[in-house]
Amino acid sequence: MKKDYSRTRCLALLCAFVFIFSLVLSGCGSIKKITKRKTASASDEIQIGQGDVILEGETQIIVGDAGQSYIVDEEGQSVVYNNSSQSGGLYSASQVGNQSNSAATSPIKKPSTGNNSSQTVTTTKPTTTQQSTTMTPSQVYNSLAIQRKFGFNKGYDFGAAFVNFYLSTIRAYITCEDANGKMKDWLIELWKGEYAMASVGCEVGFYYRDHDSNILNLDPENLLYKSVEDQDAMRTSMKLYQYTKSTDSTPVFKLEFTERNCWWAAAFETGVLEKHRDQTTLVMIATIDFPTEKMMNLFLDELDKKGFREGSINSYKNVETYSVSGTKVTICWKNFSEEKVGTTS
Repeated sequence: MKKDYSRTRCLALLCAFVFIFSLVLSGCGSIKKITKRKTASASDEIQIGQGDVILEGETQIIVGDAGQSYIVDEEGQSVVYNNSSQSGGLYSASQVGNQSNSAATSPIKKPSTGNNSSQTVTTTKPTTTQQSTTMTPSQVYNSLAIQRKFGFNKGYDFGAAFVNFYLSTIRAYITCEDANGKMKDWLIELWKGEYAMASVGCEVGFYYRDHDSNILNLDPENLLYKSVEDQDAMRTSMKLYQYTKSTDSTPVFKLEFTERNCWWAAAFETGVLEKHRDQTTLVMIATIDFPTEKMMNLFLDELDKKGFREGSINSYKNVETYSVSGTKVTICWKNFSEEKVGTTS
């Protein structure tokens, strides 16, 4: 009887592990396009991405393997975009030109919405438009992820350890107005670590509560926060480096999450940590563009309390440092973890 019970418990734990791991990773490529296509004026901005980067709006500009750029719509129709030297920047529509009205006939890579892989598509019918397309920063990355419905609470981090998620975290609890002037309590959290002994990765999430809704006067860490709505999503980018061994002098570059409008930014790459519970062999560089200077300053106050210092960030070497440019904050993070504060090594 004991043997059967043990087998049942192991099977239940395995099923829970697979479910949670799938849940976390399932939303990493989902997007929601919430803008309409329109003709660009000279002052409009259009962002040109590289590789499999997904851009804002209903039209995407993609750089193929050979360096040729294409303007691609959701049905796979494309127009050759000749000025690929502008790839990777943000330009006004007046700076973007030299479009051809001939359809691209060579295969191109179109981003997948399920994961980081790409599928090859070929244009089947020509496009005659020669006008630019404007794309505003309104794409919300991972907006279709299931876990968006459940918000976030510190207890989720506690539970992650039971499914072999070994994570370090930074949590910032702040109170200020949203874009419409409504007072809210915010949770901004960063993660880095090993996920299910299969991948390493990093995340940034944005959550909120209506201010003064804490009728039991609980500590902020004990409250449940909602995932931010589309209008409160923030432009976020991330890079992750890993020291394969703690004695290595130089880390390996693992991944880059290019700047996107996010409620939750998440990126993972195959790998494990030398010691599963030691996330200090990972260096995360994250940039968040805050909607207001007040919100940014409150976030910086929280970083100061956690021992981060202001300075230049030129590489992975500038650890436990943050830099400020306008309303953008860049953090270089290696050693700090909320769960380890006040403990001895």
